[in-house]
Amino acid sequence: MLKTRKLIFVSCLVIIAALFFSYARGLYSVPVLMYHSVNPKTNPQMHSLIVSPESFARQMRFLKSHHYNVVSLEEVSRLMRGKKMVPSKTVAITFDDGFKDTYIYAYPVLKKLSFPATISIIYDEVGRPQGDRLSWDEIKEMQASGLIAIGSHTFGPEPLVDIRSEAELRRQIIDSKKALEEKLKTPV
Repeated sequence: MLKTRKLIFVSCLVIIAALFFSYARGLYSVPVLMYHSVNPKTNPQMHSLIVSPESFARQMRFLKSHHYNVVSLEEVSRLMRGKKMVPSKTVAITFDDGFKDTYIYAYPVLKKLSFPATISIIYDEVGRPQGDRLSWDEIKEMQASGLIAIGSHTFGPEPLVDIRSEAELRRQIIDSKKALEEKLKTPV
């Protein structure tokens, strides 16, 4: 009987501890909504990475109407470094690669709702002749709004897992950030 009580007591402690740590972990985490392309046209090569402008606007309106706390990645970093409790319903929004459709379709919605976001730029892709990437003027305009932060993705579009040279990895990660900061004349 005593053995059974001890087992029940220990089991309850384990369950309470698991619930507490699960809850506490949630207090210090922030979901990041990451987008690649917001475009009305579908692309078979990027199908899973494209969201329509209507769907994007609907998602952003949902965040607004349900009182989500949309913060910048910089604010997420501050919260995490300071080990501060994250307000409930806090999310961050990011865009990967620097597609022009971010400027055309997403930026007006973000501006209207006053939602901050971060765009990670592939340096060598900016303003490319195909016209599907952001120009330096568009990047600077969005950055000047105070809502859009610019981050460094890499120099080129090559997946980092395919790069075998440490020097090339350094160039892709560190040097691309420095080049972007020099071009924009601001930290990224």
